[in-house]
Amino acid sequence: MRTGFIGFLWVAMMVVFASCEESSGPGESFTSTQNDSGPKIAGSGKAGSMARMTILGNYLYAVDNESLKVFDISKPDKPIYTNDVDLGRDIETIFGFKNHLYIGSSSAVYIYNVNNPTQPQQVTMIHHMYSCDPVVANDTIAFSTIRSTSICRWNNWSVNELLVLDVSNMNNVTETHNYQLDFSPYGLGMKDTTLFLCKGENGIDLYDIRELSNTNNFQLNSFNTISGIDAFDVIVHEELLMVVGKDGYFMYDISDVMNIKKLSEIQTN
Repeated sequence: MRTGFIGFLWVAMMVVFASCEESSGPGESFTSTQNDSGPKIAGSGKAGSMARMTILGNYLYAVDNESLKVFDISKPDKPIYTNDVDLGRDIETIFGFKNHLYIGSSSAVYIYNVNNPTQPQQVTMIHHMYSCDPVVANDTIAFSTIRSTSICRWNNWSVNELLVLDVSNMNNVTETHNYQLDFSPYGLGMKDTTLFLCKGENGIDLYDIRELSNTNNFQLNSFNTISGIDAFDVIVHEELLMVVGKDGYFMYDISDVMNIKKLSEIQTN
């Protein structure tokens, strides 16, 4: 348990470190205070669905309100800012899976391929109602939550939905389901056939992905709930679930999704 807790702290510190980086333009390099004997971060990376940066291979991709920024981190102690791609307006989140980037904005989900890591190319775009929009994906399916809160609402319209996208064929990405929710959804994550969906003060619901992607299924029924937590986002890493909550950071053992165990927590309030 101690090793897992230290790992959780390390992840949290890496997120803080990455979030504080600033740059002025492509081609600029940065020198960190890490020496050559320190940990190497290139080629690995875990982030939640509400994140604004992700790592694929030797590249870090970060979004601001209007653009995608590409960093070469093959030399972690000297990252190089290599490109800036215009995305439009109101960009919110980014999620990386294999050679694709899933970018959430207040009005659409964008999918880019990174077959050429320094030159991301748009594959498709799926429009939705104006709202906050995190995304997660695997080889065949992607999920996006649509949330209309005070800062994610247009013309006073209230929309809370779970979108299901078929991404098995990137040349023909389609929306297969649109589940109406009676709560405001936040971040989400996947492990095997389980979807973890944050519900704010109502905890985290667990859903069977096979049921959600069933074309004949129009009901949203969770099979388990993690309660007693105000959950904002999750990071799934093998048998661990790391949760960002209103009151702190939490880690759970999800090796058995029917019997989830809390391992540790860091209270911030």
